[in-house]
Amino acid sequence: MKKMITDKKIGCLFIVPTIMTRPEYEISNVEHLAKIFPNDRILFISNIEDEDFSKYNPSLPNIEKYVSNKLYSISKAINTGLDKLLDEKYICFIQSDVRLSANVIERCRQICDDIELNTGVVGTKAHSNFQRFNKLINGKFNDVTLYNVLWADAVMFWSIDVLKRVGRFNEIYFGDKESQEYCYRAHDLGYNNYYLTRSKDMIYESNSISFPRKTKYDSNEFMDIVHKTQHQFNKKWRPWEETQHHRFR
Repeated sequence: MKKMITDKKIGCLFIVPTIMTRPEYEISNVEHLAKIFPNDRILFISNIEDEDFSKYNPSLPNIEKYVSNKLYSISKAINTGLDKLLDEKYICFIQSDVRLSANVIERCRQICDDIELNTGVVGTKAHSNFQRFNKLINGKFNDVTLYNVLWADAVMFWSIDVLKRVGRFNEIYFGDKESQEYCYRAHDLGYNNYYLTRSKDMIYESNSISFPRKTKYDSNEFMDIVHKTQHQFNKKWRPWEETQHHRFR
C-alpha cells in the first residue's frame, strides 16, 4: 500500500471495478451506494479509458473515479483502490451489478468485529465447492444465518487487519478466480470466510451477466484469457481444496 494507514480507522472504502458493459445501470448502482453511505468513499474504477466512463460526472462528492489501466483485470482495479486507502477500517469490493441496502453492510461490519467469529471475508453469494460441509453458526444474530464457506463474493467485505495478513489481490488472474483465490488465501491463514444470508428487510439485488457477455470488447480474447486463468488457478488450488474437508465437519 502506498499510503500510510493510521490507527484511527472508522469508515469503509468501497471499491467498484467496471468495464462499463451496462453504463447506465452500473452508474445508478454507484450513485445509490454513495447516497446510502455519504460518509464513506466510493471508488469507481474502470479497467481502461472508456468513453462512457469518461463522460460520467459523479453527482455526489464521495464518488472518486480512477482508471487501473489493465483490461480484464478485477485484481488490478481492486489493488488500485487499495492504493488509495486513508484511515478506513474496512474494505468492501462490490461488483458493479449489485445494489444493496445499508443494513447489509452494517451486518458485515458486526460480523468482522465479532472476535469469536475470526472473520476473514464476508460475502453475499456462496460459491464454496464444499458447501455440503458448511457449518451453521447459531445464536450470533437474530435476523441472519452465517455459513462458514471456502469462498463467497458479489459483495466481499473484510477488515484492514485481515488485509495486512492476506495482502493484495493476485494480478496473475484475469476475468475470473480473483475473489476465489483471495478467500482461499484468507482461509489458509486460519480465518473463517462467511456467506451472509439476508432477512426480509435486507435488500440485495444482483443482475449479473454470464460469460462471455461480461465484456464489451473482444469476447473471444476475453474467454481465451479466462480459460487460461482457470487452468492456472486449478493447477495451484485444486490439490489444496482436497485438504480442507476437515474444516467443515
